Amino acid sequence: MRKCASLVFCFLTGHLFAQPTITSFSPASGPVGTVVTISGSNFNPTASQDIVYFGAVRAVVSAATGTSLTATVPIGATYQPITVTTNNLTAWSNVPFNVTFNGNPGPFTSNSFLSKADITLGKNPFAVAGGDFDGDGKVDLLIPLGNSDTVSILRNNSSAGSISFSAALNIKTTGTDNEECAIGDLDGDGKLDFATTNGVGSNSFSVFRNTSSIILSDQQRRQVLAKQNVHNAEAIELNKFPAGIYFLKILTKDQRINYTTKIIKQ
Repeated sequence: MRKCASLVFCFLTGHLFAQPTITSFSPASGPVGTVVTISGSNFNPTASQDIVYFGAVRAVVSAATGTSLTATVPIGATYQPITVTTNNLTAWSNVPFNVTFNGNPGPFTSNSFLSKADITLGKNPFAVAGGDFDGDGKVDLLIPLGNSDTVSILRNNSSAGSISFSAALNIKTTGTDNEECAIGDLDGDGKLDFATTNGVGSNSFSVFRNTSSIILSDQQRRQVLAKQNVHNAEAIELNKFPAGIYFLKILTKDQRINYTTKIIKQ
């Protein structure tokens, strides 16, 4: 009997926490705001429990089944594989989503860019990687400093038509020659962690787990709340919402705003 019970437990555990997979997505390209269908297996049928990234930035998932997810390409999406994380397990697409730009199709030259903007940062900045560390929908920068025991994070506080970053957040590492870095959700909690090499002679690399409080951007909040179709007589299922700050508008029958309230989900 004990052996039988153990077999049943193992079967249930494997079934409930099976590795998700991505077999395809459609369309293969499109601008920010494109609705993408991701096909695969072992997704969570509750949309808010599926964490989807288009490269550096998290997307809003509007519909989900065990084999299909519907997500919207977020502002700041980068040319990297799509990832889906559920139950702390992550799947990657075989190819990246190609983010396109509906702009002027004229010639692409050196004049397509404004003049450079130099940012002074410590000694010997060696590499640059991008990822949305704080969950605000903007790509932050991670820069390891060569000949130093420090890596720097520049939080992106840009607005449309203007690129800017906050003062560097400097984080101590092991060793004095941090030259390479990588960003990813290592523990499957929906937050981007990072790792750095510690240089010659250190015989190690360092991993940094992201424990910040992620707050959804205004666009993401609107999309999540819109999908809930909340009315006065309905209960709001906060357990289905990702952590963040939400602004809920209660409407009258003729769709006029009755009042607005702020909800903080930890």
